[in-house]
Amino acid sequence: MAREASAEVAYAPWSTFNTALDTLREHGLPTKLHRSVFKGQSGGTQAVLMASFKALGGINETNEVQPILHRLVDPAQRKAALQEIADTKYQAVLALGPTATMNEFDQVFRDYGLGGATHRKAKVFFLKLAEELGIKLSSYIMRGTTSTPTNGTVTPKTRTTRRRKTTVDDPTPPPSAKGSTKTIALTSGGEVTLTVTIDPMQLSDEDQEWVFGLIKQLRAYEKSGGPPSQAAADDGAAES
Repeated sequence: MAREASAEVAYAPWSTFNTALDTLREHGLPTKLHRSVFKGQSGGTQAVLMASFKALGGINETNEVQPILHRLVDPAQRKAALQEIADTKYQAVLALGPTATMNEFDQVFRDYGLGGATHRKAKVFFLKLAEELGIKLSSYIMRGTTSTPTNGTVTPKTRTTRRRKTTVDDPTPPPSAKGSTKTIALTSGGEVTLTVTIDPMQLSDEDQEWVFGLIKQLRAYEKSGGPPSQAAADDGAAES
């Protein structure tokens, strides 16, 4: 069973956090919050939500609901409540100033006692909080994050390496067209090659007669070892 980790700041996904607030508004805030309230979420997500509400002061150590959570649940008061949270829970981040580097930003969240994936998620939560409240951050910090996708999630930027496109000869020959090739040697030297790439079912009667006539002539030449005499050719034409 997942348990609620101890953290000084929230690290729930921003969209999940807001969905949880809407769930509490829809069904009503209990006196004591329990993870089972978020039954539509996985056990791990439930634990993260409970830890984040606790870090933000929404519930105390015994999970009793605090006044700030009532304000967060109310859409009309949510932004003001978030501003109060930013002022009280993120003083160290806001104190960095307009020229703070990403390294300084990272270190503040490490000073909160966070590491690994929790460290990254906590930074993402704050960046979305700052965006919601219009808090201007150092350009060095913003350059280290991606633009915000439509699902409301901000993720740290990862470095990508572009490879220069090179042209490499493909050793695989292209597939040959349907058909066949016939080559015969001429008695006087040299060769004649006939390549046929046709669909017989698509040929007209005239084209069929002409093509198959060529094939018959090649076969006859190859069989007899030379071209037929003019008389034989005329006899063949008369018979056909």
